[in-house]
Formats: sequence, C-alpha cells, structure tokens
Amino acid sequence: MTLRVNVYFFDADRTFHWLDEDPPMPRSNSFGAEGWRRAIWGSPKVKALGLCMLPSLEGTDISAEGPDLDRLEHELDVLRAAVPTLYPDLDEQESIIYRLDNVDWAISVARARGGGVSIG
Repeated sequence: MTLRVNVYFFDADRTFHWLDEDPPMPRSNSFGAEGWRRAIWGSPKVKALGLCMLPSLEGTDISAEGPDLDRLEHELDVLRAAVPTLYPDLDEQESIIYRLDNVDWAISVARARGGGVSIG
C-alpha cells in the first residue's frame, strides 16, 4: 500500500466531495510507501524537528482544513529545509521533497476550493 494525498471540499450545501481530478504533472497523489509512516514521517529525525502533524502519520491519517492547513504547510517548510541534513543521499532527498511538493499542491487546491487535505 502507499500513502496518498487527497483534496476534499464542500459544496454550497456543505456536502462533502473528494476532488476527482488528478494533480497536473509532475505532481501526484503519492506521499510514499506505507512503511514511510514510521521510516520517514514518524522517524526520530523528523520528530526531533518539533513537528506534530507529519509524525502523527505514524499512528493515524491526517486531515487538515482551515488553520490546520497553515500548520501543515509550516511543517512541510521546516522538513523541506532540514531534508539535506537529515537525509544525505540525494535520491532519498529528491523522493522526500517530491512528496512534500505533492502536499503543497494539494494545500493550494484545498484553499482555493474551501476544503482540506487528507493524507493516509
């Protein structure tokens, strides 16, 4: 299994909808393999950065809307800045940053639609 990033939104009647379009290339819905819950997002390295939302993937899925989108975006920025130090292998860096960029795209769409982002 893989972790996926999805956008949801609410219509005028507050009916919940999943975004049913794929992200434009080079973005995707990927947030890594299921094992990344512990190996990357919930790793001691990431937790040591003082992050909360991303490490919570170790035990549960993430759902963020409203102010939580700002918190999630901040955590993405903190981790992105730390990736070169935490993960010296260039291929691993690129893979992690690619996934962070996928969430950035989802956050921008969620804000535009008045919705949220689900990761899991």
